[in-house]
Amino acid sequence: MAWFAVKTFYRSKPVGRPRNPDRHHRPGVAAIEERVVLFRAKDSRSAIRKARRDGAKYAKATATVNLYYQKVVVKLLKHAEAYKMFDVPAEGAEVFSSIEIVSVKESPTSILRRKVGHTTDLVSAPMFIAGRQ
Repeated sequence: MAWFAVKTFYRSKPVGRPRNPDRHHRPGVAAIEERVVLFRAKDSRSAIRKARRDGAKYAKATATVNLYYQKVVVKLLKHAEAYKMFDVPAEGAEVFSSIEIVSVKESPTSILRRKVGHTTDLVSAPMFIAGRQ
């Protein structure tokens, strides 16, 4: 069994009417996250299967309600990439994550085709993270 770093992609989208939108609220945007997680597997195909199972759990666990009381829906996208590693790391440790703000009208296929083009717009980040509980 070898170690693999597998990159998966997620799309987060606020759903519903925002309560008390301020100057930071931007309607019509979604967030794209690239996430790399480590797995032990016999080959890249097996590593990708593990990553997809893990990714489905991650998407469900990261769904939340934002500061504007909108439900944030997180969807695991279909594309995944595996890289066979040469060192021995800890299994399941996230080693990379990046979020990009995109139009909700842009298709997942288009996003995956062009890859992630820019880093997080920190002003809009509250739209995708949990509100005060």
